[in-house]
Amino acid sequence: MVPPIDLSGNGGRFKVIMDICRWPGDATTVQLMVNGEVLGTNINPTDNFETFLISGEGGTINSKIKILAVTKRFFLDNFLVTTEGIPTYIPGMPETRTNIKIYPVPADNILHLSNILGVTKIEIINISGNVQRVLNTKCIDETQIDVESLDHGIYFIHFISGNFRQVRTFIK
Repeated sequence: MVPPIDLSGNGGRFKVIMDICRWPGDATTVQLMVNGEVLGTNINPTDNFETFLISGEGGTINSKIKILAVTKRFFLDNFLVTTEGIPTYIPGMPETRTNIKIYPVPADNILHLSNILGVTKIEIINISGNVQRVLNTKCIDETQIDVESLDHGIYFIHFISGNFRQVRTFIK
């Protein structure tokens, strides 16, 4: 059984961010459903991963998210659901790590990370999937990362601790 996700914050408004591509050569159509309702328009992925940001309203405490292949097959990666830029609570995920704060966004020179106690490794990855920075962290609750030399664009931050991995995004 898939656990529900709490999308009631921010007046029920939320965002879904995901990377998606089709099985090479398949003409794929994908739908994102929340609580049984189609969210946004159909997605027609290409052979290369693309990032999609879809906004929605009407989230509840017991929301269910379904990603449906209407036709053919697809690949999904870096799936993130947020309310007001803060990842939502998912039962079974260590709650102390679901409120990681990243600021400022967009960042010019320094990116601040807080509430990361227990995270042992942080990776910054560009939109093409190339690792740009790796930081080993232990017993700290906040840190700063120099991002001045990064190109402007969207980046993914992987927070890693054992089998736990949370992916967040930021803009440079």
